[in-house]
Amino acid sequence: MINQNIMNNQKKKLEGKVAVITGASGSIGSAVSLKFAEEGATIIGISRDKKLLLRLDDKIKIISNRNMIIVNEDLTKPEMIETIGQAIQNRFGKIDILVSTAAITGNLSPVSHITDNDWNSVFAINLLSNFNLLKTFDKLFRHSKKAHLIFTTCRQSSLPKPFWGAYGASKAALEQLVKIYAKEMEDTTVFTNLIDPGPVSSKLRRNVFPGENPELLSNAIDIVDHYLELAQDSCKRNGELIIVKK
Repeated sequence: MINQNIMNNQKKKLEGKVAVITGASGSIGSAVSLKFAEEGATIIGISRDKKLLLRLDDKIKIISNRNMIIVNEDLTKPEMIETIGQAIQNRFGKIDILVSTAAITGNLSPVSHITDNDWNSVFAINLLSNFNLLKTFDKLFRHSKKAHLIFTTCRQSSLPKPFWGAYGASKAALEQLVKIYAKEMEDTTVFTNLIDPGPVSSKLRRNVFPGENPELLSNAIDIVDHYLELAQDSCKRNGELIIVKK
């Protein structure tokens, strides 16, 4: 009789992969972390919410029989990203997958009322942290046999919406940054793409749209297969924006 464990291992799509997930405590980040762990990846989960990271770690241990590597840090600090990168270099020597989901909307207000502090806070998380991840982790991506980078964006980047000035501008800038990086990496084994998951039920969205009909939203678990597709070695897509439709 064929050992069932061997069969299960053969079915895992991310076995042996090192996956860094930012915003791992959020709705999309946690769903992606669980799915990737189930498929055999070692998860390095980054978030400022330690309590939620610990809960996620418990779930990952149950489904994968291994712990998530918890990184309870603030990615708006470039020196912290360098420290994380060095730790990954020392332990794994590579990053196979990066999934960026960390983001904030900031205070929604007319452009003329956006404070410097709100503008800078939104850009620090939505754009600058991703810039520093690309810059700092570049060598680790190149050390992977095939690296897959997935950045989360939204419709506000291309469809102007009143009061979403800082958020929309930060996501538009992120899309350009990611597409340019993808172009620069065309002759390598680093594949970089964007996902617009559409309206997803999350704490962030509930804060922005209280009372919104949940039936109009996707659940994070329903969209993780789009991330999984882009994270597999079989994926050759690069520099694309994948729009998920409910």
